[in-house]
Amino acid sequence: MDGNNAIAYYSAETSDFMDPNPQIKWVELLPDLALGKVTEHHKAGLIGFKLSIHDKTKAGPINFEHFDSWKKPPLKRLKVKKVRAYIFQCRDLPAADSDG
Repeated sequence: MDGNNAIAYYSAETSDFMDPNPQIKWVELLPDLALGKVTEHHKAGLIGFKLSIHDKTKAGPINFEHFDSWKKPPLKRLKVKKVRAYIFQCRDLPAADSDG
């Protein structure tokens, strides 16, 4: 991030993350060419993460602790970081909080 502007991004389909027991996925970030902060693709970065999307309205609640992928901590060589993700262009999402 550069202030409030993303300098690199990753875009994927929801269907890529429906496995409740995912492995770490490594993806290459793409530079936001409109900002021009990163001009070469290979300098945008690489990120590894696990993400699982579960539709509890169709399949009921799920306890991810029952899946091996979520039981074990990340590998020691990896540094755990918090990442802020902004999700946009979604549809058919049920309300998840009290104000809808």
